[in-house]
Amino acid sequence: MAAAETASNNVFKRGTQSPTIGNISGSSTLGAVEGVGGTTASYSLNYGPVVGNLWFDDDTDNSGGTDDYARLSAFWHFDHSTSVASGKYDFYTVALHEILHAIGYGTGTEWNSNVSGTTWTGANGVATHGTGVGLIDGGGAHLATSISSTALDGGATQDVVMSPSISTGVRKTLTDLDLAILKDLNYSAVPEPGHAALVFGALALGFVGMRRRRQ
Repeated sequence: MAAAETASNNVFKRGTQSPTIGNISGSSTLGAVEGVGGTTASYSLNYGPVVGNLWFDDDTDNSGGTDDYARLSAFWHFDHSTSVASGKYDFYTVALHEILHAIGYGTGTEWNSNVSGTTWTGANGVATHGTGVGLIDGGGAHLATSISSTALDGGATQDVVMSPSISTGVRKTLTDLDLAILKDLNYSAVPEPGHAALVFGALALGFVGMRRRRQ
């Protein structure tokens, strides 16, 4: 039982390249025949990301029905290759933000072990930002509002992807600090910079499901 437990906990992480989301523990009786005999052993099995959800508003006027494309495109900016239009929310940025949540950013054992109130204790995040104090927002699942870092794509300073909100007309790409937090969550292999790299990487891993959310 101990050997199987160790093997299971090692295999699910593929080495150290994913966060621990939670744990299943209990006991099991081995070798019993018709309820007689056997040995009871305890087990503790860790597990990583299993399924994630992306939530987008497809009822932008709150009418109770699904909007057609014309109405959706008046609310969302869908073209990642052009600047975000004034008054619209950037679909790419929101998708990237939610994908990071889906792979463990803001939830699970690994995240919680690095959070103390609004302080982040992970070594990579602290080294990149200079301090972990005040790095986490009050809700506990995002980086704090107005935290900025250097974008991997282009090198400009911008708000981090994992702040709790986004304004219209704004696009965010992955930053050094977003990446550092992923490293603290035990992602030792992260896709190269580029607008679509992390999106398609997460989709390929099968972590993402899509459901409807109303604003």
